[in-house]
Amino acid sequence: MKRSGDRDEAVQYLLGAVADAQGGRGIALVDGRGRLLAGSGAPRQMWAAARVAQGRAGLCGEGFVSRKIVSAEASYTLASIGMPQGKAGMGGAADGVTRILRAL
Repeated sequence: MKRSGDRDEAVQYLLGAVADAQGGRGIALVDGRGRLLAGSGAPRQMWAAARVAQGRAGLCGEGFVSRKIVSAEASYTLASIGMPQGKAGMGGAADGVTRILRAL
């Protein structure tokens, strides 16, 4: 697993690992202003996840999961397509992003 002392790079590495573990499913982290901060997976699915995190329509027929993440400085939305909600999927990804935001 890749590691980094840079917060943005560390989040990107984590999302890449989660997307790879889930067969390339799209995952995206969007800030409270709707800006895509990090994402990974198949490009079409990653951008669809970003649109869902921004409160816009995604791909029809796909299952979306999103989680709110709140840090001391801002709030974020982590969204994905077709990922399980447990520790192996979005739950673990949200926990990891939260730890990175708190540590760096």
